[in-house]
This record gives sequence, structure tokens and C-alpha cells, in this order.
Amino acid sequence: MMPLLFLVAASADLDSLNRAVAQCDRGTANPAFSGEAAQRSAFLLDTFREQESIVAERLDVSQRRATLREAGPIKAADEKKLSLEDAAIEDRQRALNDRRMLEGIRQVDINGDQQFIVLSGIARAADIGPGNVVPSTAVGQMQIRYFGKGLMKDNLKPGFLIRMLNKVF
Repeated sequence: MMPLLFLVAASADLDSLNRAVAQCDRGTANPAFSGEAAQRSAFLLDTFREQESIVAERLDVSQRRATLREAGPIKAADEKKLSLEDAAIEDRQRALNDRRMLEGIRQVDINGDQQFIVLSGIARAADIGPGNVVPSTAVGQMQIRYFGKGLMKDNLKPGFLIRMLNKVF
């Protein structure tokens, strides 16, 4: 009787998770996808820090340019060096503006088992094709998580004796 009650409870949890995923309800799905919020926050903080760094470097280059102008005519070598630094900063800004955070969830039913595959990562806007398709080779910092519930998954767990022996040895 106990396994049947456990199966009913697990299936009720999975049904509510299915509804939450279908409705994109993060509050209900949060325990299953708890790492997503932290990953998104880290992405935003990294982006903010990079933007601050770009602004500081732009200010530094403009102050050096102003100092050189006040001292007299700017030498060609100095102007070229400052122009190259400006170009490098502009490239960093373009790359920062071009980053997109991706997240996808796929539910698969196999032999009555419900399994979820969660993919997340960062891609450039130029790599996102028609229909929001992104090649896997274009996704940076890719993370793939896989989990599921069902009779097959639950029965694949080693027995008590094997688990005890694994802990001892």
C-alpha cells in the first residue's frame, strides 16, 4: 500500500510541475529549477560590471585625449594609440549589447516516465535564426540538466544492500 501512495504523491507533484511549466509559472516550478534565478542574476551582474568597466575606460581615454590636446597638437602616434583603444572599447560594447541569455525546457514521455531536459546558455543575437533556432555550437556557457520521475526511473535506483556496500567500499 505504501508504494502506491508514494506513486500517487509523486504523480501529483509531477502534474503540478507540468502545469507550472506549461504556464511558465516560476513560483511553482522554482524548486525544480532553482538554479535558473541564480544563473540569470549572475548574468545580469556580469553584464553590469562589464558596462561599468567600459564606461571607466571610455572616461580614461577621453581624459588622456583632453590632456594631450591641452599640451598642444597631438602626435600621430598618440592619436593612433587612442583611436585603437577607442575601437577596442567599441568592440567590447558591441559584444556586450549582442549577448542573449537562452533557456529552454523540453518534456519527454518515455514508457510512462516523464522526463525534463533544461538547456540554458548565452548566444549572440546574430546566431539566433528563423524560428528562434540556435545551433548548439553557438551557445556559450551551455548547461544541460536532465531529471524525471516515473516507474522506470524509480526502479533504476540500486537496492539498500548495494548502496550500503558502495558507502563502505
